[in-house]
Amino acid sequence: MANIAIVSSDIVFNLNAEKLRVILDADGHVCTKIDDIGDLSTLGLAAYDCIIAAYITDTPLIAGQLRALIDNDGIPTMVVMWTTVAANAVGQTLLPTRMNLCGTFEGAFFFLGAPTGINITDNAHEITDAFPLGNLQTITVAENGAGIEFGQPFIGEDLALMQAVLDDCVGLVAIEEGTDDLDAPAVPTGARVVLAPFYVSDHNFTANCATLIEDCVTWLLTPPPPPPGGDVLASGLSVGLGLGI
Repeated sequence: MANIAIVSSDIVFNLNAEKLRVILDADGHVCTKIDDIGDLSTLGLAAYDCIIAAYITDTPLIAGQLRALIDNDGIPTMVVMWTTVAANAVGQTLLPTRMNLCGTFEGAFFFLGAPTGINITDNAHEITDAFPLGNLQTITVAENGAGIEFGQPFIGEDLALMQAVLDDCVGLVAIEEGTDDLDAPAVPTGARVVLAPFYVSDHNFTANCATLIEDCVTWLLTPPPPPPGGDVLASGLSVGLGLGI
């Protein structure tokens, strides 16, 4: 199993990091919760097998450092999509936006119709193949949520939409190693990346969500298949649009 860094701001009080740790430790991994301190450069994250950016500081500095760990050190990474905006709002620039992985986000505040789950639209992928298509409850009670805004670009494979007031927003994305990002000129990702809505604070993940989290990490840690006809991974997946279909 893997040594996983769960990186978060305010690690002492952040319950999301702890709940992710409990799930993944129970799956046999060794997880270390690490405070991001607003700067990842001195935390030794390149020594880990996988990084989970949980309730992490959302700044251009952190975004660039996380991309460097993915691209230069080849560390597979899950980025949890969340928002602190205390209202339902479109056009939010969140960490994955700053990482050139997608466009802007729509967020939902917990008592203003935020979702308690996702709508799986692709269950042929290794991450989602344990579940039927359709709605899957992931948290017991609604908390702040965010998804890639309708019509915004993203890279990778969209596996699920959000629910409730975010039902046209992309909520789960698997990005293969070597996929060109949205920068100009494009920069290929140096490792697998997952964008996921696994944020919970005062409440809990469901058992199904725990399985989905484990499956995300399993996919991240699995070496990508070799490209056909060569030994260099081609820059592969095309840019998608969050069209909610």
